[in-house]
Amino acid sequence: GMTAQQVIQKLLGSVDQIASLAGKTVTGGRLNLNKMLDGGSSPTPPTPDDVTGARVTTANFAGSTAGNFNRVRLTFNEAINPTSFDASDVTLSGPGGPIAVSGVTPVAGTNNQFDVTFAAQTAFGTYAIGVGPQVLDLAGNAMDQNQNGANGEATADRYTGTAKLYPGRQKFSLSGLS
Repeated sequence: GMTAQQVIQKLLGSVDQIASLAGKTVTGGRLNLNKMLDGGSSPTPPTPDDVTGARVTTANFAGSTAGNFNRVRLTFNEAINPTSFDASDVTLSGPGGPIAVSGVTPVAGTNNQFDVTFAAQTAFGTYAIGVGPQVLDLAGNAMDQNQNGANGEATADRYTGTAKLYPGRQKFSLSGLS
């Protein structure tokens, strides 16, 4: 006996609010049909976004020209507190050993992407990046890369990724993703 507009309003009003969806969906929440149908009395089990910290979802090595690397763009699954993320949270190495990180900068217009910059590297071979685990989301939660609900574990929640630099081109090989 409801109109289409009433059904839409009830549907939009019965979502579960999730901080990481704020600004990404119309309601800032996850659809909960059970809540809509029973009037909102049924709790829903938490999802990883509800109970865990941030995690790196992609790491793209890039260079200003073919045949070099001078930055890595990191994308997190949710917004990051930029004051909690700096060069001390990153390790970088290449075929010749450790590489000094010159900066960690938020990507303009985003709250979940950062560029890690360093001197141009031209040695062919494998490069590795490590991030965290004390990078914080907006709620103050440390990273939970392995999504087990225990934030900030020294090894388990540290993201690692690799890329290979070949003559005239780059090849990406990511690890540490769930």
